[in-house]
Amino acid sequence: MLVGPGLRLVVHSLSSRPPTVVSDSICSRQRAHWYPYFDDMEAIIFLAPISSFDERLREDRRVNRLEDTYMLWQTLCSLQMLSKTQIILFLNKCDLLERKLRAGVRVRTHVPSFGNRSNDVDTVKKCIERFSSFPVACLGLPRLTFLLL
Repeated sequence: MLVGPGLRLVVHSLSSRPPTVVSDSICSRQRAHWYPYFDDMEAIIFLAPISSFDERLREDRRVNRLEDTYMLWQTLCSLQMLSKTQIILFLNKCDLLERKLRAGVRVRTHVPSFGNRSNDVDTVKKCIERFSSFPVACLGLPRLTFLLL
């Protein structure tokens, strides 16, 4: 069911309270419109494709996709209306990240904040793990965070 511009709602009945799956395929400027859909969620699963460090948003070619994902993650974790919601983080597409790094794609070329760190897989993954520390730092609330690397 389409519930908003670019926001698709899929409901699966697995228990007395069915989970809700929302696919974010909308442009970043319209995201604030879908926050109210999460106000009664028990948990949110957030997928962050870490291989997107060298990609740009379709709707705004000036915005790096990995940085946009991190900003969305920060916003989601900062919403007071979600202060009691567990947020589960999956850093996915590690295989694509490794492939890009081995092919010689330089992270600092696309993400200036990466600085002069080593361009090896372990260093890049460790830097990207900053995603997992944000929920506690933001609201001081414990969050269920899984890192799938």
